[in-house]
Amino acid sequence: MSKKYGTEVMKDDEVILFCQTAIENGSDPEEAVADMKMVDTLLQMERLHLLAYGQVKRTAAGHYRKGTSLYDSLERIIEGRIENKF
Repeated sequence: MSKKYGTEVMKDDEVILFCQTAIENGSDPEEAVADMKMVDTLLQMERLHLLAYGQVKRTAAGHYRKGTSLYDSLERIIEGRIENKF
């Protein structure tokens, strides 16, 4: 958790590394920060789901199972970011 950057899961050094790498790869600084916040939200959602349900259903390949509440929630977060809703 980073109080400095307002993240719930990512630590200070992880935030800096994520944004620095995105900018070095040609991302706009504002987009890099927005993407970092989305990733932090995805990590927080998985953590909360695990607390609430005690497990995360995955396929044999390690992917989230389609149709589960976690899969749907993560999909909504990503779609919201793509559509600039948050």
